[in-house]
Amino acid sequence: MSTMCVDLREAPAPNAGTERCERACNEWTSPRDIDLVLRGDPGPAAHPRPQSGDVGAPDLLLRVAERLAPTDGRLAREVYLEALVLEISRGVGTNFGLSAVCKAAQAAPPVLGSPQATDLALVGLVKRFTEGYAVALPQLRRALDAFTAPDDVTDRGRWGRLMTSIAMELWDDQRWQDVAARQSPGGEKVGRAAPQGAMVDADLGIVVSTDYRSISADAYSKAVICNGLGRYEEARDAARWVIERDDLGLSGWALSELVEASTRTGQNGLATQALMSLSDQACASGTDLALGIESDATP
Repeated sequence: MSTMCVDLREAPAPNAGTERCERACNEWTSPRDIDLVLRGDPGPAAHPRPQSGDVGAPDLLLRVAERLAPTDGRLAREVYLEALVLEISRGVGTNFGLSAVCKAAQAAPPVLGSPQATDLALVGLVKRFTEGYAVALPQLRRALDAFTAPDDVTDRGRWGRLMTSIAMELWDDQRWQDVAARQSPGGEKVGRAAPQGAMVDADLGIVVSTDYRSISADAYSKAVICNGLGRYEEARDAARWVIERDDLGLSGWALSELVEASTRTGQNGLATQALMSLSDQACASGTDLALGIESDATP
């Protein structure tokens, strides 16, 4: 049994209405679909990371943000945020790409007046990937509170998925519910035109390469299912890969799966290291959800 103690059929899908939740339930209760996840092996070999010479969407977005900065600071900050989110989703961890985007985002125009949710999210995410989890927590909580405030004008269809990921990152189930309640029903229809061979992330309003989208989600799902089925070596490899990618909202959740799988396969050193990381996050978060998962993962 997985230490996560999360029923995938009951977990709210980001930006999903009742229909999508029911469809997700049917998918996860289908042996065929579970087998497809188990047979898939997302990892560095199947999905190579971008090399240092790559010039992709994040780089182009940074150029756009720089050009917008002198005339439209608000829009420039949103574009910086889009570049940062896209680079995070590429799964390069602490490699050159994320560091460069964070450095560029720190040069974003200052906020004039009250900051919006996206302004706070930009600052919080830069702190998360440059100064650490605990340092970023207060700013990311402020971003979620701003997003769910009645008078906030943030496009909830465009940024709802990101705010959901932030709530997951913070192990904050109450703010997670608040974000879900505030998202607009038409969010899934929001998006921009995309070239053939790419996929539009309707909630973020950006074009996401199909080579990187949902790879960590697939690997995390594999870790959960394999732990539940007693296939611990596969679960360990999948969970470890998710953690190394350091994806927002997923890497922390994979820690308990890694503790379970490593313990079951005799990798006690790896299990101890994962538990220490999980404990650090749970202590910083302080939510009942985080502390409960840590307690369940502790031998």
